[in-house]
Order: sequence, then C-alpha cells, then structure tokens
Amino acid sequence: MREGYVSKNFTFREMTCKCGCGTRNVSKEAIRKLQALRDTLGAPVVINSAARCARHNKDVGGAPKSRHLSSPTQESDAFDIALVGLTTSDKLINAALAVGFRGIGIAHTFIHVDDRPEFTHWTY
Repeated sequence: MREGYVSKNFTFREMTCKCGCGTRNVSKEAIRKLQALRDTLGAPVVINSAARCARHNKDVGGAPKSRHLSSPTQESDAFDIALVGLTTSDKLINAALAVGFRGIGIAHTFIHVDDRPEFTHWTY
C-alpha cells in the first residue's frame, strides 16, 4: 500500500471528515467494498463524503444515527459518491449492489452507499 492510501485508489484524506477535525475512523470492510466498486467500474469514483464527526454531520443535515458518523469508538461505513463525468446512474447503483453495499440512497448528483446488515434504499 502506498503511503497515505487506505487502498489502491483511495487516500486517508478522502476518508477524513470535511470539516477539518481529522476524524476518519472508517470500516476496513467498507473500504474494501469501495475499492471493489472502483475496480468493477474501471473508472474513478469521487467521494463527496465519508467519515463525519457529530458536529459536521449535524451541520450538513445528516441523520442523527447516520452511518457516516465516525469517532475513535465508532466506525463509519458510508460514502456519498459519484462516478467521474456522470451523475447518478444505473451502472453505478448496480455495481454498488454487486460488490455488497446494502444501503443505497439515490440523489440527483450522487449516490449514498453503506454496509448496513440488510438491504434498504431511498431517494433524497
């Protein structure tokens, strides 16, 4: 693994809370699935959001029990992602399901994927 990377194509920086607090406790299994998704698609995946601290999650309107929430004792297993050059597409959603993500949220410009125990989906 290259220094600064959590997988072949994704960096620690991409996993870190966007508010600048440094929070980035992300499930290794979720990162493995994210890399598998990128490999399946054969194209770069943009991470709009991965781990979030409680304050940032609240500031962006995240659910109180969001799967993005991360702390030293809580792993995030969620990503808001987009495929480079595309808005939300069936290809991206189908590939996310194929690699094992079970939570799928569909928005206009991104999809949310997470590693919850049972399949569920929604729209924003």
